[in-house]
Amino acid sequence: MKLKTGYKRTEVGIIPEDWDVRTLRQISPKQCVGLVINPSSYFVDDGSVPMLVGSNIKENRIAWESAKRISYASNRLLSSSQLATGDLVTVRVGDPGITAVVPPELNGCNCASVMIVRQHKSFDSDWLCYVMNSRVGLEQVEHVQYGTAQKQFNISDAVSFIYPVPLLAEQEAIAKALS
Repeated sequence: MKLKTGYKRTEVGIIPEDWDVRTLRQISPKQCVGLVINPSSYFVDDGSVPMLVGSNIKENRIAWESAKRISYASNRLLSSSQLATGDLVTVRVGDPGITAVVPPELNGCNCASVMIVRQHKSFDSDWLCYVMNSRVGLEQVEHVQYGTAQKQFNISDAVSFIYPVPLLAEQEAIAKALS
């Protein structure tokens, strides 16, 4: 089948010629996992810092109002799992692959057992969120997930997921159009 002028066939389907196909590791310079021990030992009734878990992450949004809370002191101790505005959080256990962008009101909050894709000037966070939640993104999670009672996946697989990548200005335009 002949392709329309200006398009090319890739591992992720037919995309514009000026787009690339890159792994998550190539798109974002840093990915990690939130707190991996049971976070309940940090929860406090009078805590003021939300501790996000997979059940707080919905497609393209975070339901943080229901999140358990930790103290400021605990949050400082757990600096490697603190989130910043523009970071992406992805469910690892339960409904694997569902992704949302950390909004400004959650800057500095914390998370447990979710994949964190650290925001970077090389990509638009909202665009990457939409791509990760797309059929192309979620099918890759389905191919590597495991578990019977609760589906899950490993970050070591996720960094190799591939996505179609336009230039940054086009990423921003796409994210704006989809918002």
